[in-house]
Amino acid sequence: MSFWRGKRVMVTGASGFVGSHLAECLRDKGAVIIPLSHQCVHDRQGILEDIRDRAQITRIMAANRVELCFHLAAQAIGSIARQDPITTLETNVQGTWNVLEACRILKVPLILASSDKAYGNAPSPYTEDTPLEPAGIYETSKACADFLARSYVRAYGLSVAIARPSNLYGEGDRNFTRIVPYAISQALRGEPTVIWGTGQAQRDYLHINDMTSGYVMLAESLERLPPGSVFNFGTGRTVSVLGLVEFINSLVGVDIKPIIQGQDTGEIEVQSVDASKARRGLGWVPAITLEDGMERTVDWYKGFLNV
Repeated sequence: MSFWRGKRVMVTGASGFVGSHLAECLRDKGAVIIPLSHQCVHDRQGILEDIRDRAQITRIMAANRVELCFHLAAQAIGSIARQDPITTLETNVQGTWNVLEACRILKVPLILASSDKAYGNAPSPYTEDTPLEPAGIYETSKACADFLARSYVRAYGLSVAIARPSNLYGEGDRNFTRIVPYAISQALRGEPTVIWGTGQAQRDYLHINDMTSGYVMLAESLERLPPGSVFNFGTGRTVSVLGLVEFINSLVGVDIKPIIQGQDTGEIEVQSVDASKARRGLGWVPAITLEDGMERTVDWYKGFLNV
């Protein structure tokens, strides 16, 4: 508790799924949160309309005497990335170098949210030494942010650590383009889930509370870690999209066959991470099984959707 009490922490993307959980967790630990939210941030400086405004990010960080920054803000919807690559790259890449530059100028340590998607087409399970081989726009934008952060370590000695989590799910995710919120909402409405691909793509699903604890442990260990340290976070267990949808349907108590379109979506067949480095180096172990986590998540959506 003493590490966080009174610590002035900026969380970019604080209104998002992951950022809101992290900000709430850190507040409970006694931190003072400076929330930089999607399209706007409310603080004594007023409203910041765009993470691409480097000067204003630096002014807000300085005015609020930020001591630590979690950079989670990103355009994370794959379909939008394909339709509007420029905005995605500006948000995810330019936004990252703006935050990095502010941290460099003000000497603020940084935790960067990267993604297992940055590994792209590399064979899985991915270790932290697996070369980044992204293909899509979103995946490439996350890899670029990852490279930028590590370049600031080498060039300027900036204190940085990078998290590469697997697919995150849990209570509070309002992005219904993602498979878990979408499949749960469909099941609760008694409607079939449409799977655009074959349904055989395998993914590693990590509950949001486990990732929040990972971010906390990473920040608490930052001073003793080699600068630019990278950590994967995941369960190491994969489930197919079809298997996930069928499991969600069983939790809701419906017997509805998903509609499998079988389109060639360009999806990578299997994506999973090896998180043994986080276990060894941080003492982090995922505490929530997919069964327990998904049951909690379904219960939350029942209340949220009032069904």
